[in-house]
Amino acid sequence: MAGDRPCNGREPRPLRARPEIRREKRENARAGADEAIELLDAIAIARKTKRPDGTESEEPILVGLRDRALIGVMVYTFARVNSVLEMKVCDYFVQGRRGWVRLHEKGGKEHEVPCYRNLEQYLDEYIAAAGIAGDPEARCSHDGP
Repeated sequence: MAGDRPCNGREPRPLRARPEIRREKRENARAGADEAIELLDAIAIARKTKRPDGTESEEPILVGLRDRALIGVMVYTFARVNSVLEMKVCDYFVQGRRGWVRLHEKGGKEHEVPCYRNLEQYLDEYIAAAGIAGDPEARCSHDGP
């Protein structure tokens, strides 16, 4: 009789044991400080070239210097990629004896963040090698002269 059966006249499914869920504890997916330093150190910033007189010299690799500076800004200030790509030379400045970075965030917000000493070195080397120090409106994501 249909009235004796629950679930619209169908037989109920037999209860099954729930499968055991195994969860392995994973390490955090975010890069640690050691990994960030390893990444920045792995970026090629100079290459050796031979001069016509036979001596060797090192030439800066502009793309490597740029990448190290921009990734350094993201690592040391926790800035968004878009904020870093929008940076201009005038957004890196010295106040007192310390370098600062001005980040232009979403919604027109600006944040001024102090630079770690390595970041100051990365930015100084890139801006000098790119030859954009004299142009305060030049973008830091600039490829070269």
